Amino acid sequence: MQKKTLAVALAALFALPAVAQAEVTIYGFMAASVESAKATGNGDAAKEYKRTTRVNSDNSRIGFKGSEDLGNGLKAVWQVENSLSNYDNGAGNVWAGRNSFVGLSDATLGTIVLGRFDSAYKRLTDTGQDLMVNTSAGNQGAKNIFSRGEDRYTNSISYTSQNWNGLVASASYKADEADGNNNRWSVAAQYTLEGLKVGLGYDQQKNVAAADTTFAAVKDLKKNEFYKLSASYKIADTLLIAGYEWARGDAKVGSDLKQDDWTVGVQQNFGKASVRLSYSALGKLDGAPSADDYKASQWVLGGTYSLSKTVLAYAYATKIDNKAKANVKFQVNQLDNGAGNDPQAIGAGLRVNF
Repeated sequence: MQKKTLAVALAALFALPAVAQAEVTIYGFMAASVESAKATGNGDAAKEYKRTTRVNSDNSRIGFKGSEDLGNGLKAVWQVENSLSNYDNGAGNVWAGRNSFVGLSDATLGTIVLGRFDSAYKRLTDTGQDLMVNTSAGNQGAKNIFSRGEDRYTNSISYTSQNWNGLVASASYKADEADGNNNRWSVAAQYTLEGLKVGLGYDQQKNVAAADTTFAAVKDLKKNEFYKLSASYKIADTLLIAGYEWARGDAKVGSDLKQDDWTVGVQQNFGKASVRLSYSALGKLDGAPSADDYKASQWVLGGTYSLSKTVLAYAYATKIDNKAKANVKFQVNQLDNGAGNDPQAIGAGLRVNF
């Protein structure tokens, strides 16, 4: 009897992990590229980067996610996502440093999550404008040429609706746990109709320190505001993209700041291959002395080839033209270039999705 009881107990013990992990999905990708890059042009040799060869991890990541059915259309959801940048001697790997959260999802009412999560502004205004995302030739982000109001909120709560005949809406709130004076929030919506996608969003943050503002002019701000409209249209094997963003910074001292940015591009597919071209620009910084010196632009030319359903080869060339006081950087694999330097890169890589 004791042997039978022990056998049953051991069987149950070894069965428990299998049950607990039944709803866990492991996902992500490993990528690497080799490129030639430089950042020169401002005349300060101490802040210029002469041409160098680099091997990059291109934003590689691994994630774990799952759900549990609670009945009546309700389920618990969770996710832990991590950067893998250290494998090419990079830095910045933090456990759960990417989108990581826990929440509830209802089949009718939508999904609410708590934790670290991309803002509603970032998620729903992305309709495909970043044609070479996760490479040095990417163009979106707070320190990049376009979509400078996007962010991944920490200490946040986010609600996303279900799809209502092509319309999805979302709202995000980032709590300031230090003194409560610089909370951040955003609202956004995305509409899809056949090959057309349109995104619209608003993001606001109060009491922004000079080190954190996306504006190149260094000053503390009472409030940052971003407005963004984006669209993409796919017809047959052609994808057309466009986006416009307007930003306002209410200064604590001196003139308020205003600046816009925009992008246009096209992707043409040829079976397993594609060619991608985009041009983006950052406008003058109204309210700052020498406003035109804060302008910047970026050309991107890229191509991809699908070796299988999960393996993608890619190549790219890009150049950022920073005016005297602009300091736009690569999306990933950034060079710490000073203002006025012009980063440029040409490279090729391989990505394996899992």
